[in-house]
Amino acid sequence: MKEELSSKYKRFWRKMRTLYRFTASNESSLEEEFTFRLVPMQIFLYAVFAVFFIILLTSFVLLFTPMKAYMPGFVDRRLRKEIVQNAVVLDSLSNIVTMQEEYINNIRQVMTGNISVDSLPSYDSLTIKVNLDSLQASQATKQYVRQFEEEEKFNLASKTTEIPTEGLFFYKPVQRGIVSVKFDIYAKHFGIDLLTHKQEPVQATLDGTVVLCCLGIDGYIIQVQHKNNFISLYRHTSELLKKEGDKVKAGEAIAIAGMYESEKPDSEAALVHFELWYKGKPLNPEEYIIF
Repeated sequence: MKEELSSKYKRFWRKMRTLYRFTASNESSLEEEFTFRLVPMQIFLYAVFAVFFIILLTSFVLLFTPMKAYMPGFVDRRLRKEIVQNAVVLDSLSNIVTMQEEYINNIRQVMTGNISVDSLPSYDSLTIKVNLDSLQASQATKQYVRQFEEEEKFNLASKTTEIPTEGLFFYKPVQRGIVSVKFDIYAKHFGIDLLTHKQEPVQATLDGTVVLCCLGIDGYIIQVQHKNNFISLYRHTSELLKKEGDKVKAGEAIAIAGMYESEKPDSEAALVHFELWYKGKPLNPEEYIIF
């Protein structure tokens, strides 16, 4: 059996190395037009080289030319960033259109008389006589006020600083999200945790300048310095859209939500940690933003 296989193997390689001559002749005159010699092994090597060259050329075209944009599942980083920014702008325009439609509808109802007139009577406070004797503080009240002022005179904790928020509108860090962990200064949790979706744009809460971009143990961190000594901090992001020194507008996308190296990569949920500071003091974001 082995001898038979060996003989077949030798005959095969003998045929592969045998030189063949191909001749083309004129049928009428039987004259040779052209002739060439080939070895089967040579034809096989030419075919392998041609296939390898075609694969190499196709890979080069798909990886290093704009043709790669047509590959299924491929999304360019810059294109994805533009898609996210366009989605944020479209969402903002949609909100503006909705507000304008509600405003026009209210104006229409006022002009057509569908809104009833307020039935509460109006009073002129200047015509009401007030008994000033009833407004005088008693001796016990005056004594309590003096005692309280003396006790609180040197209490620094009682001296609160007014925070200048007039004319400021704080944008929500994420448009779609709920508060999962609240602000707790005693537990040293100086912000709130927002449960949202992966790939959700993270927005700047006010106009400002990006002063910090770094990678932490739980995702990317970005910090924005705002006017009036406000600072906002965003953590647990999977991708940053801005770099240090960039100017940002309120509501502009600065990062993408999503835990960095999440324990459940198939989960669609993402967590964004948001902090708001004023002159080195942490603020409760829920007192300034409606979530």
